[in-house]
Amino acid sequence: MPDISNLTQKQKIAQLLMLGFSGTTLSPNIKRLIADYGLGGVILFARNISHPKQAADLCQELQDAALYGRAGIPLFIGIDQEGGRVVRIKDGLTPLPPLAVLGKTGSEESAYSFACVLGRELRILGINMDFAPVLDINSNSNNPVIGDRSLGDNSELVSRLGIKLVKGLHDSGIIAVGKHFPGHGDTDTDSHISLPIVRQPLQILEQRELAPFKNAIGCGLNAIMSAHVLYPALDQNNPATLSSKILTGLLRDKLGFQGIVISDDLLMGAMDQNKLSSLAVNALDAGVDILLFGRDDFPVESIINDIEQALTEKRISRKRLDDAVKNILRIKQKCLTPTLLAIYSQFKDLGCAAHRKVMQEIVEKAGEGVNMKRETVKSFSDLIVWQKSHQLVLAIYRQIEHIPKNETYGLASQLVRTAVSIPASIVEGFKKTDKNDNIRFINIASSSLEECRYYIILAQDLGYIHANDLMPQLEEVGNLLEAYLKSFISTEQ
Repeated sequence: MPDISNLTQKQKIAQLLMLGFSGTTLSPNIKRLIADYGLGGVILFARNISHPKQAADLCQELQDAALYGRAGIPLFIGIDQEGGRVVRIKDGLTPLPPLAVLGKTGSEESAYSFACVLGRELRILGINMDFAPVLDINSNSNNPVIGDRSLGDNSELVSRLGIKLVKGLHDSGIIAVGKHFPGHGDTDTDSHISLPIVRQPLQILEQRELAPFKNAIGCGLNAIMSAHVLYPALDQNNPATLSSKILTGLLRDKLGFQGIVISDDLLMGAMDQNKLSSLAVNALDAGVDILLFGRDDFPVESIINDIEQALTEKRISRKRLDDAVKNILRIKQKCLTPTLLAIYSQFKDLGCAAHRKVMQEIVEKAGEGVNMKRETVKSFSDLIVWQKSHQLVLAIYRQIEHIPKNETYGLASQLVRTAVSIPASIVEGFKKTDKNDNIRFINIASSSLEECRYYIILAQDLGYIHANDLMPQLEEVGNLLEAYLKSFISTEQ
């Protein structure tokens, strides 16, 4: 790993940048930025991946370009592979239930096993960073973006299982990125669209939202992603990504975090896109080490030039730049060597029976966890509709063993995603006291059921499964949901 003293100023700044791009091959723009400047990292999306072999080839090509470029520094290759609805690679890997299902197990052993399977499969492909786990607490039922991406609604559970997820990813050779600091769970606005505000007092933030991050930091978390969220109790003027009070005063100084701070995507709606260069300058000055952009269809060189100008004008200190680059190089030295490139000889382990069994056991254990908490269930009909939908999930898990790992549509993941959403939505409905909320979650479960039906029929048409084994269960759950919905509507009349 080159020493920071051997890097030009432009190469130092390029190390701060992590970019997304279009297509399934190394784009000319990314190739040029790596060769000319020594780009620090890339983020992969579903648009970049068609199947595991192609993903591994792409990662290999990216690292070759970096290692043989002028800077000679390996890339962070990151991805959002959380589980449930947020997975960028569906085809050929083990289908992952959402973290909310894992949370219902309450099991640290299950959390560690989940992360080991996830991490091992990413590592085989040559991916070295996962923007996971979500350490946000699902404390606001109106949250449009977190929901079942969270392990649960209390800080003790999220902290305890979050630590094991971090350890499992680290032990598998993957840099875990805890997100979204200092907590995105208590928002009612999607930061992809506009800027959310969390108006909780400092005491609540410290006791609830910050606890999972504090515990993960204590167990060696190497990277944290900032939230594009405003917390007036912490900083009245700046969202976390642009707040030195939060990223330096709180995260670095008070919580003692020594890893790398990565911004959430600076191209999101919560950030002012008319001031992109000043956003980058201000985020760096606040304490962000890696500036994440989900696309590369903007003048990247202007970001580099504007940061250089800010250094010249002393709006950013050279020490801040050097500290960020030193953090990046230290984590790369620690985590990217010698395990760096794809492991083609272990492709047989991708989506293997042993890995799928781990996830099936997690789903089964989640069901036991809900059964033990019957105080959350309002009536016998609540329990029956949940039990039958959960049995459908288990039946689908048994069927997906017959789906080829490399089929075109990612059917195994789609079936798991839609099926798991049915009991998960019903359980969320258990917690509500307002009938409109009950009805809303029943409708979500019904929509997931219909989507699941579509994928079952498609899988049968392709000759992978026998839908006749699933359709009676599917119809039974559908009828129960319909009756369940009518029970709420009739009480309103």
